[in-house]
Amino acid sequence: MTLVLRLAVEADFGALAEVQFRAVDACLRPLYDGEAIDRWLEGLTATKFEHVTAMGEEIVVATVDGSVVGFVSFHSEMAVLGMWYVDPLFIGRGVGSALLRHAESRMVELGCPEATTEASLYARPHFESLGWVSVEEYEKPAFGGHFRVTKMSKVF
Repeated sequence: MTLVLRLAVEADFGALAEVQFRAVDACLRPLYDGEAIDRWLEGLTATKFEHVTAMGEEIVVATVDGSVVGFVSFHSEMAVLGMWYVDPLFIGRGVGSALLRHAESRMVELGCPEATTEASLYARPHFESLGWVSVEEYEKPAFGGHFRVTKMSKVF
């Protein structure tokens, strides 16, 4: 498996939506309200990623043999890690760790000494294994439901 990390381009946005769809469906559906997950998945389109990049987030994609298998987004000026998703078929192969480490390095390069994020119940232990610290746990209303999330932080 040859993993390549690169900056996302507009032609990737459809594949990013597909990766996020598969990851949310497989990893988050068992942990959260199914109807809210369904509403979330209905809104996953390439347009979402156009909006994210227009708002200043940088998106880094992971590819294997030319296919997008994961991505991470961050906004260095706001010191926020946005999205971090890996296709369920590639979980456990180091893709997520490589993406997160790359995002952290890139944020440092851009002058960001620390960052925060909101982690799902699924993602929290993965963040913790990579040095992120839990700050606060709370219910976040979204998509007509509530999602238990943890605000996390890391000093680089």
